[in-house]
Amino acid sequence: MSQHTSNSDNIDLLELLIVFWRGKYLIALTAALTLTLGSIHLRGLSQKFEVSTLLAPVQEQQTTPNFGNLNGLASLAGISLPSGNASDFGKYEIMLKTHEIATLVFKDEELIREIFSSEWDDEEQKFREPKKNRTQVFKQYLKKILTGRIPKEYQKPNSGDLVEFLKGNLDISIDKDTQYLRLSSETADPELLAKLISKLIDQTDKLFKKKFIKQANDAVKFYQIKISRAKSQEHREILATLIAKEERKLLLATREGPFVAEILTGPNISSNPTSPRASRVLALSILIGIFLSSVILYAKHFLRTSRNG
Repeated sequence: MSQHTSNSDNIDLLELLIVFWRGKYLIALTAALTLTLGSIHLRGLSQKFEVSTLLAPVQEQQTTPNFGNLNGLASLAGISLPSGNASDFGKYEIMLKTHEIATLVFKDEELIREIFSSEWDDEEQKFREPKKNRTQVFKQYLKKILTGRIPKEYQKPNSGDLVEFLKGNLDISIDKDTQYLRLSSETADPELLAKLISKLIDQTDKLFKKKFIKQANDAVKFYQIKISRAKSQEHREILATLIAKEERKLLLATREGPFVAEILTGPNISSNPTSPRASRVLALSILIGIFLSSVILYAKHFLRTSRNG
């Protein structure tokens, strides 16, 4: 019984191979057609390049003096000492895509015009609603009918739009082992993204530095008030030490250079396009053509066999 089944399977497979061989011209023609369509599709796609930057936390010893047991005194006094070190790296990652940073970046008008170039009118020197094609007009009209909602009036780009742009175009990830932060993007305009990434890094670091300086200044003022009211010499000496350490931190914070994160590499732009991958698209096009023609040949063979049977 099993030998009969095996022979039947071999005969069916042989018949199938014969069917495909007889239809080799159809297979070749279909594969050529789908290859042509794949080539046309590729020509309509924009080449994208990868832009990447690697950030590392600024070394702790460069930004934070050792407070020793004085942290306990500051804690009892109700003061949270600024840290300005690698522990801020997690906050730095979150801040990169916030409205606060987007608002600072938005002050660079030239960069913003480049990002939202489709809405910028060079002749009138202002943002205008881009012209809609027929498909967009139809979708808007259909949405109005189905939902009953009137489309919102056009508003020129703002920091909220920039945040959405960042969420859609910039990937931020952190390595748990090295604590290095990687900013990357796959884009058709790598130079623009490289400028935007550099601006984000610069503005985020400056904001952290500004907040740190404010906190340290507040701490110094607090200690100065306390030292003026201190009754014991020992208490005054401890507070004077705290003031000296805060002032040292202020000097570190006001120096030139990165404060929380420093660029290790980048922004780097890949030398070759990362997408679309032409070889994969063309190979997939050929496989689709072979598959479709094989299905057609098998269906014709099956119908013919059913009629004869």
